[in-house]
Amino acid sequence: MDQADYKPYIPGQGMNAWAHKDLIIYIDPDCEDNAFLGVQDPQNDNLWEIHALPGCGPWLAKEIDMLASTFFSEPSS
Repeated sequence: MDQADYKPYIPGQGMNAWAHKDLIIYIDPDCEDNAFLGVQDPQNDNLWEIHALPGCGPWLAKEIDMLASTFFSEPSS
Protein backbone atom coordinates (compact mmCIF):
# COMPACT_ATOMS: atom_id res chain seq x y z
CA MET A 1 0.00 0.00 0.00
CA ASP A 2 1.38 3.39 -0.95
CA GLN A 3 1.23 6.27 1.47
CA ALA A 4 0.10 9.67 0.22
CA ASP A 5 2.89 12.22 0.28
CA TYR A 6 1.59 15.31 2.04
CA LYS A 7 3.45 18.56 2.44
CA PRO A 8 4.42 19.33 6.04
CA TYR A 9 2.17 21.64 8.03
CA ILE A 10 4.21 24.35 9.73
CA PRO A 11 2.02 26.78 11.72
CA GLY A 12 2.74 30.48 11.47
CA GLN A 13 4.25 32.46 14.32
CA GLY A 14 1.82 32.84 17.21
CA MET A 15 -0.42 29.98 16.03
CA ASN A 16 -1.24 27.35 18.64
CA ALA A 17 -0.95 24.20 16.49
CA TRP A 18 1.38 21.22 16.07
CA ALA A 19 3.81 21.27 13.20
CA HIS A 20 3.45 17.88 11.51
CA LYS A 21 3.64 15.96 8.29
CA ASP A 22 1.37 12.97 8.83
CA LEU A 23 -1.02 12.03 11.63
CA ILE A 24 -2.16 8.57 12.63
CA ILE A 25 -4.58 7.49 15.34
CA TYR A 26 -4.91 3.86 16.31
CA ILE A 27 -6.31 1.52 18.96
CA ASP A 28 -3.76 -0.08 21.30
CA PRO A 29 -3.50 -3.73 20.19
CA ASP A 30 -2.59 -4.75 23.76
CA CYS A 31 -5.46 -2.91 25.47
CA GLU A 32 -8.47 -1.98 23.35
CA ASP A 33 -9.60 0.59 25.94
CA ASN A 34 -6.75 2.87 24.90
CA ALA A 35 -5.64 4.60 21.70
CA PHE A 36 -2.60 6.50 20.47
CA LEU A 37 -2.05 9.56 18.31
CA GLY A 38 1.13 9.61 16.22
CA VAL A 39 2.46 12.93 14.91
CA GLN A 40 5.18 12.77 12.24
CA ASP A 41 7.95 15.35 12.45
CA PRO A 42 7.70 17.77 9.49
CA GLN A 43 11.48 17.74 8.86
CA ASN A 44 12.30 14.08 9.64
CA ASP A 45 9.98 11.41 8.19
CA ASN A 46 11.46 8.79 10.55
CA LEU A 47 10.65 10.72 13.74
CA TRP A 48 7.22 10.33 15.34
CA GLU A 49 5.86 11.76 18.58
CA ILE A 50 3.36 9.34 20.16
CA HIS A 51 0.62 10.56 22.52
CA ALA A 52 -1.33 8.10 24.67
CA LEU A 53 -5.11 8.53 24.62
CA PRO A 54 -6.26 6.49 27.65
CA GLY A 55 -9.88 5.39 27.52
CA CYS A 56 -10.37 6.51 23.88
CA GLY A 57 -10.22 3.05 22.27
CA PRO A 58 -14.00 2.38 22.38
CA TRP A 59 -14.75 5.86 21.02
CA LEU A 60 -12.25 5.39 18.17
CA ALA A 61 -13.68 1.95 17.35
CA LYS A 62 -17.17 3.50 17.02
CA GLU A 63 -15.82 6.29 14.80
CA ILE A 64 -14.09 3.75 12.55
CA ASP A 65 -17.27 1.65 12.35
CA MET A 66 -19.34 4.71 11.37
CA LEU A 67 -16.80 5.77 8.73
CA ALA A 68 -16.54 2.26 7.32
CA SER A 69 -20.33 1.87 7.14
CA THR A 70 -20.57 5.19 5.28
CA PHE A 71 -17.99 4.34 2.65
CA PHE A 72 -18.32 0.58 2.35
CA SER A 73 -22.03 -0.13 2.78
CA GLU A 74 -24.18 -1.48 -0.02
CA PRO A 75 -26.36 1.19 -1.64
CA SER A 76 -30.02 0.77 -0.75
CA SER A 77 -32.39 0.11 -3.61
